[in-house]
Amino acid sequence: MVEETKRRFPEAFIFVSMHWGVQYRSTIEPWQEILARDIVDSGANCILGHHPHVLQKVSVYNGSIIFYSLGN
Repeated sequence: MVEETKRRFPEAFIFVSMHWGVQYRSTIEPWQEILARDIVDSGANCILGHHPHVLQKVSVYNGSIIFYSLGN
């Protein structure tokens, strides 16, 4: 879906909201980083993660920002 949206609207800034991660854990799971990079490679400009109820790391990959968990 991200690839299709980017193809149809190449100038769009695409946010992806992800409900993922382990509740109350401040570290991410290895698969989250792999999936986040795949989503960015598909055309997402920003990933907004939520679910763990705590802040988790923020990273930049290929010019896109990834918030693994925004906390509460």
